Amino acid sequence: MSSNTTSSRFGTGLALLVAGLLVVSSIGPALAAPRVFVAGASLTEKTTATGDSVDVKIKLRNTGEDDGAGRVTITSNGEEIRSENYAVESGGSRTVRVPLTFDEPGEYEIVANSKTAGTVRVDRAVARTTEYRSDGRTMRVRTGAVDGTGPVTVTFPTTNDSLAVDSLTFGTSRDRFNRTVATYTDPETVPFSLPSGDGTTVFGGVTVQQAADVDDRRVRIAVNQSVIDATDVDSDEVEIYSGTDGAVQRTNTTFEGPADGRYVYEARTNETETLFVGSVVPVFEVSGHTLSTSENGVEKELSVSANVTNAGDVAGEYTASLRVDGTAVSNETVTLGPGETRQITVSEAISRDGNYRVALDEQSVGSVVVETGDGEQTEADSGQATGGDDTSESDDGESQTETGDASSPGSDGGFDVSLPESVSEFDVGLTEIAIGGGVAVIGVLLVALQRW
Repeated sequence: MSSNTTSSRFGTGLALLVAGLLVVSSIGPALAAPRVFVAGASLTEKTTATGDSVDVKIKLRNTGEDDGAGRVTITSNGEEIRSENYAVESGGSRTVRVPLTFDEPGEYEIVANSKTAGTVRVDRAVARTTEYRSDGRTMRVRTGAVDGTGPVTVTFPTTNDSLAVDSLTFGTSRDRFNRTVATYTDPETVPFSLPSGDGTTVFGGVTVQQAADVDDRRVRIAVNQSVIDATDVDSDEVEIYSGTDGAVQRTNTTFEGPADGRYVYEARTNETETLFVGSVVPVFEVSGHTLSTSENGVEKELSVSANVTNAGDVAGEYTASLRVDGTAVSNETVTLGPGETRQITVSEAISRDGNYRVALDEQSVGSVVVETGDGEQTEADSGQATGGDDTSESDDGESQTETGDASSPGSDGGFDVSLPESVSEFDVGLTEIAIGGGVAVIGVLLVALQRW
């Protein structure tokens, strides 16, 4: 019984020893074989243009005892787009770059074997910062495969600069090209001449490199709220201007409102070579006031003329207001470009008698006496209507005189007498003689009676 048990145990031990030897013999070659795997993956760019390439950086390691190769499969949004073998020395590592291109805009998640490299955004055009400056930054706009069927919008990198370009929209028939866009947060360093006259506030500038067959449509620029709020300019008074000093033009600017601590403005313009953000208002100077009058039936027309000069850096409209006794009675508007001077005349007809003070805006230009002769004067007006000459004086000392006909020629300045048409002047004379004779006869009779 015991010998059988011993024999059984011996057989079992022998079987286990043989199995162990087989396992060791199989593990040995496996440990000695190359073991290549993907240790990490990343993207060289987070954005790219259609048709341009972005590289996937893949780090490979070999933990085996022999040199060998491993297979790397790259997927985009879960779809296999590349698969290759890469050799790595025993116990070593290496990094490989795999270029990828995309023909359609969108977002693509890239995975190398089990390692996620990241997500790349593909647009028709992209902007990258190429230089950081103390007064702004320089960026390169790269346009990829453009089909020319519609406008292209490029979004610029997010920045904490006090002034930044958010986006630029343009149309083009070209396939690929580069452009440089630069921002300047300090008006003193803007590389073109800026307006600096009264009523001008500038927050910064932008330059956009022009390119053949490229038609800019819109540009969005943001300014920090704190920068604008520190001035006397309201946020809705800020505009985007194109051009330089002497040729400044307002663009069709829309205030998009505040966003993330910034005020955003969009300009619809194709003049983008030199842009600046701020508030520029025309400055008007008015001189050479003259006051004149003319008769128009029973009315007297007052006219005030003056020279208006736009001393500002941008075109604008000036509205002159004719004021009579402090009340605005008539307006006239004129449009003037920078440095332009034009004469403006404002007129008003007055039919009521009186003495009137006349002014253009707040500038007094004299007074005018109106005598229409319609017999409907007030008591105060009647005292003024017998003054003879109607004289007004302009602010430069020149006089405009209107002569009235308060009394008929040859009169002594007294009242005019009106007679019925049926009574002639000869009849009036006979009546006076008869009355005079009657008075004389009565006198003689009175004297005779006293003596008697």
